[in-house]
Amino acid sequence: MSRAKPARGQRGNFLGSAITGFLEDIGTGMEWTPVSSSNVAEVGYNKGTQTLGVRFNNGGEYEYYGVDEDVYTSFLAAGSKGKFLFYNIKGSYPYERVS
Repeated sequence: MSRAKPARGQRGNFLGSAITGFLEDIGTGMEWTPVSSSNVAEVGYNKGTQTLGVRFNNGGEYEYYGVDEDVYTSFLAAGSKGKFLFYNIKGSYPYERVS
């Protein structure tokens, strides 16, 4: 079975976006995980600083501070990321909008 070679522009765009994302993540130390959600695109976590990152499908990104790792793993496992965020994270941790 042979693989289809991506079109020239697609290959370059993918590599460019992968490098850009990698360089952005170096600064935060976040390891990002894509999630299946109608509202949340990715969830990231930095163990050293206990910072939880949330990237939304609309492009917004927030960081929540002082979040234990077990809250992060529960968030990833939650059936509804939006409900978990609303009931367990928003209003419980200091946060900042980063983009």
